[in-house]
Amino acid sequence: MKTFHLILTALFGLFQVTAYSQGACGFGPGKGCPNTEYDYAYMNSGPDASLIEYDNFVSTFHSTIVRDYQGNFLVWGEKTANNGTGNLLSPTFINSTNFPALSTHEIYKAAGGSRSITTAQFILLTSDGLYAWGTVGAVLENTIKPTTTFGKITTTAITNANTFGLPTGINPADVKMMHATQRDDGAHPGTLAITTCSGDVWILSQLGQMRGNGNTGNATTWYQVETAPG
Repeated sequence: MKTFHLILTALFGLFQVTAYSQGACGFGPGKGCPNTEYDYAYMNSGPDASLIEYDNFVSTFHSTIVRDYQGNFLVWGEKTANNGTGNLLSPTFINSTNFPALSTHEIYKAAGGSRSITTAQFILLTSDGLYAWGTVGAVLENTIKPTTTFGKITTTAITNANTFGLPTGINPADVKMMHATQRDDGAHPGTLAITTCSGDVWILSQLGQMRGNGNTGNATTWYQVETAPG
């Protein structure tokens, strides 16, 4: 009986190791905020919300972007091709081969917004700043990204942005989370939101109610809607 118990214990221990290795990302510390660990997500996340990785899996109406266990980003679905109008029918690596404008820049975060089968726009945060592709105007105001093809946004079209397209003083590695959305109505104005490592929240939105300033301002300015305590 003791031998049988030891065998079961050994098998259970092996199962635990195997299960964890499949569920974990399997590579070193993540890019961006200090202490970023891509493994700290889903079933492997703990009680510290400030460390949870929220951006490993992003879906819109008919499209998906994921970060795989090796840290690569893959995309598939409606309007996800490099030209922003074609559909990718199988998971495709987001790299310089499939998306030439990316060049050698590293990808930190991904987001997307859509409201129906007719609109979808996707945004990447890279070491070189913000890139976008897909339906013009779906998330970002038209002058910020006036073409459907994958490419860097027009940073000069944003009033208070730096060369990365982020709010002045914020670098790509300072961003903890990035989310996008598109309102489901005739005007379908979109919103891009970022949360910094320190806890500040900034909004770039075509919808005035999202800017936190009494429905004033415009769609080409970053507005800070939350300041980190302290």
